[in-house]
Amino acid sequence: MKANNYNVEVSFDLDEGVKEASCTCPRGKVLCHHMAALLYHAHYHVSTTDVECQWSAPRVKAKQSYKAGQRKATDAEIAEFRKQLGATNIVGFSWLLRPEATQEASMLIPDIEEILHSPQYISAEDKDDFVIKTSKITKEIISQIVNLTKGQHVNENWHIARKHRLTASRFGMVLSAIKRNKFPPSLFKSLAEGYNLDRVAAVQWGKEHEKTALQAFREAVVAEVEPTGFWLDRSGFLGASPDGLVGSDAVVEIKCPYKYRDALSFKELDKKYFCWYEGEDLIINQEHNYYHQVQGQLYLSGRNVCHFVVWRLKNTLIFQIEKDMEWGKNLETLKNFYISKYLPYILK
Repeated sequence: MKANNYNVEVSFDLDEGVKEASCTCPRGKVLCHHMAALLYHAHYHVSTTDVECQWSAPRVKAKQSYKAGQRKATDAEIAEFRKQLGATNIVGFSWLLRPEATQEASMLIPDIEEILHSPQYISAEDKDDFVIKTSKITKEIISQIVNLTKGQHVNENWHIARKHRLTASRFGMVLSAIKRNKFPPSLFKSLAEGYNLDRVAAVQWGKEHEKTALQAFREAVVAEVEPTGFWLDRSGFLGASPDGLVGSDAVVEIKCPYKYRDALSFKELDKKYFCWYEGEDLIINQEHNYYHQVQGQLYLSGRNVCHFVVWRLKNTLIFQIEKDMEWGKNLETLKNFYISKYLPYILK
């Protein structure tokens, strides 16, 4: 039985706004409706001793009011408006308009946090073995979860499915940490939060132009792109979200690099990026996080080719990355990290 009561904490600064927020609900590591509700409650129930005195403040002149029209928006118009806000995130609270996760998804997707706090786990002699057995899922369930999580970041089911799992976009940083045998707190913080918001302009640029890039890909290769959701590994610990499926054997991954948005030529790509040109040859960095992300997508979705799209304002670069048969051993390495390093962090 899932808990109905959650503990919500918000740290607020008058100058900086919300500094930290957490909630014990499934979405509490990212952002949730409970945090928003607490902020609204605090706004309208501030103690008089917590605000500046008002008797010395100058009187504010009333502004002329504007009478809005009486036309009632249709259900279709409201639905379309919500859809547009959810996709572009024009305003900070547009995510509030999205529906909650479905009951079907909550029942179908193994809840790692629920498993770790269950009486069975607490009493288990071999706790790692208990988690491994309880988290396993079938191919049929994987397919159902993919369908339930289509729409990805605008679908609450997608957020539920990703919570406390290693996602393909993080495979590279984890494998790099394992190779160095160094696991700093920042690594686990990044994994737990699920989002990297350090470069907001770059993230927003990618979101705003993903559909344009996808259309450019369709026109260039004359192929349909099927929307897809979150692909879980049979272990239930690893997951991946390709930007789309092409045919029966390929995925597509879109990148809209903010740094190169105005570049006149792809020859301007440097060696710090995932790919670059040496003469007429395109070089792919197999140590880059994008390479590990793509390989993770191919292995978890059971496909063999990725159409990698680098979109810029001037033109689009499209090339194929094939499944690396040597990379597959990394899946076991990632699962071992999950059990031995990440689960203890979640339990703290």
